[in-house]
Amino acid sequence: MANTVFIRVHKDNTVDLYLPEDEAMVVSSVVSGMEQIAESCRGKRLVAFIATSDVHLSTHTIPVRNRQKILQAIPYTMEDDLIGDIQDFHFAIPARLPSNDVPTCAIARARLDAILAFLDEHRLHPQVIIAEVLLLPCAVDEWNIIIEEQESTVQTAQYTGFSIDTDNLETYLDMAIQEAGEQLPTQLNIIDARLPGHDTFLEDSGFDAITVAHKPVEAGLLPLLVSHYHDDAGINLLQGEYAPRKIATQSYKKWYPAAGLLGLILAIQAISAIIDYVGISNESDRLTQQIKQVFQQALPDVQRMVDPKNQMQQQLKALKSNSQGASAGFLPILAKFARAMQDDKNIGLKGLNYRNGRLDIEMTINDLQALEKLKQSMTQAGLKVDIRSATVQGKAVFARLRIQEVG
Repeated sequence: MANTVFIRVHKDNTVDLYLPEDEAMVVSSVVSGMEQIAESCRGKRLVAFIATSDVHLSTHTIPVRNRQKILQAIPYTMEDDLIGDIQDFHFAIPARLPSNDVPTCAIARARLDAILAFLDEHRLHPQVIIAEVLLLPCAVDEWNIIIEEQESTVQTAQYTGFSIDTDNLETYLDMAIQEAGEQLPTQLNIIDARLPGHDTFLEDSGFDAITVAHKPVEAGLLPLLVSHYHDDAGINLLQGEYAPRKIATQSYKKWYPAAGLLGLILAIQAISAIIDYVGISNESDRLTQQIKQVFQQALPDVQRMVDPKNQMQQQLKALKSNSQGASAGFLPILAKFARAMQDDKNIGLKGLNYRNGRLDIEMTINDLQALEKLKQSMTQAGLKVDIRSATVQGKAVFARLRIQEVG
């Protein structure tokens, strides 16, 4: 990792810098300012770590080995896992795929664009961006728990994990363990990166089959993360359209004359090919225009024509699915949810989204105990309830639920 520097980008746009050649040096932009951070990174390979809460992790079985085809299929396999249009997300996979089980890291394009814009504003151009949860090695049947002042991270496998407010970590961790089923861990590795003065977190798991091991953080969390980084670590988000541009160096410039001559030869060949092509291009254009007219008449709301046949088939399938299944599934689920929430007058609905037999709900509720009680009521009513996230906001808890009929 010679000539490489590491930064940790926090959600409040503060940055920590770590220089491996000076192991005692961790610089915060809060103290030194972004100008010093940028100066220390000048001319070096830059690796950036971002918060776990910025990404969504999952693993899907894709029965192909071609990387390009995997990337085309991934958005549709994750469609039910994400709230929002899949076009609004960027998807990344590991550089090496040992099997058909493909770990995937998804991030909202708006968030990734904001991170890159912030770094670019301060002349910081990373070659790698990785979510922090993917850096620590995670043994089978063990969970890693990174505790910080405001937000904590739980890593349940090498490519899976979630983040939660530290104040609610113990409650949410207990719920996650109870729902783990066959994936129940045998050991919890506690990495407490908080400032001194806090009580020891979770001296006992409360489960006979689970031990608790406290791992020391002597030099701080950033050096610990860097110590586990290597070129194949985690999933680099800067791939595909977000891949960093490579800058030509002086060593390449000696090839410019030869490249220019090659370009001239290719241009001559291209002109010759164009002359042969013109004879059939007019007919192709005429047919394409006719297809476009028919496509626009049939699907006036679709702005982009890529594969007319498949697009029309997908639209027809969607119309049939919506007409046959939407009303049959949505109303019974909504009715059961409404009956379950009658006992709690402090529930506030923020959003509903029904798709493929699943109802996604955004809501506010008094506390985690009330949330768990609501979940139990819906479970007794014959619903399968998945708490996607639960975050304390002021005096209430903002939660995202996914509800569907059992079976």
